[in-house]
Amino acid sequence: MKKGFEDARQSDQYHEPEFIQITVTDPKVIEENGKKSYTLYTITTETNFKDYPGKHFVVTRRYKDFSWLKGVLNEKLDKEKEGGTIAALPGDTFASFLGFGRFDEKFIEERRKGLEEFLNSVANHIVTRFEKRLHNFLCDPKFACSNK
Repeated sequence: MKKGFEDARQSDQYHEPEFIQITVTDPKVIEENGKKSYTLYTITTETNFKDYPGKHFVVTRRYKDFSWLKGVLNEKLDKEKEGGTIAALPGDTFASFLGFGRFDEKFIEERRKGLEEFLNSVANHIVTRFEKRLHNFLCDPKFACSNK
């Protein structure tokens, strides 16, 4: 290669590397009719991905919303045929599945960490990162997580 040769694909302009960072924080146990019913998690997203409508978003979701999202993303991967797999959601323990321990502080913290890992994984996945319903899940506080 000759000195001073510039590849036509290169540009003089600096382009900030793409990033997305998602945190899951502030779990709150919600009561209905005087009984603990579910845990609500705050999701904060910071990104410069062009597919998102902005750079900073805060929404709240419950575990069943994450479960819905995982189903949607698995369907997308099944259609793509070559998308691989995505991270697992943190599961229930036997006791929590029966309703015992679901609101235990240690269980909630472990679940929070697992949900954060799951979201960062799917938001950076080569196929699922472009899924519009993932963007809505992360950006739109009024987005209803259901079979749409």
